[in-house]
Amino acid sequence: MQLLLATGWSPGHKAKVVQQWCQQNFADFDLPTSGPCPHPIGAFGLWNLGFVESKACATPHPSFNALKAFVEKEWATMAEEHVRKVCWAFRPRLEAMVAAN
Repeated sequence: MQLLLATGWSPGHKAKVVQQWCQQNFADFDLPTSGPCPHPIGAFGLWNLGFVESKACATPHPSFNALKAFVEKEWATMAEEHVRKVCWAFRPRLEAMVAAN
């Protein structure tokens, strides 16, 4: 069985205990600093870059349902033109990944 560990730099991923565990368990495993993220949501700014993530994570939410409702509200306010541009910018990257196999 193969596993792929993908981490970002969220506070939980930067915790010393997480970093130590990764060093102990993945000492011989070379992880690229940034990989080809195959989806436009994370890779091109629909989730991150201040559109949803920073707003959703700015304050604690009392429950998962409250967080989900907040994210859905923020997602709905995103400009359609921005979503269109992000999706069009994603296509060449996807084609390059397919060509590279």
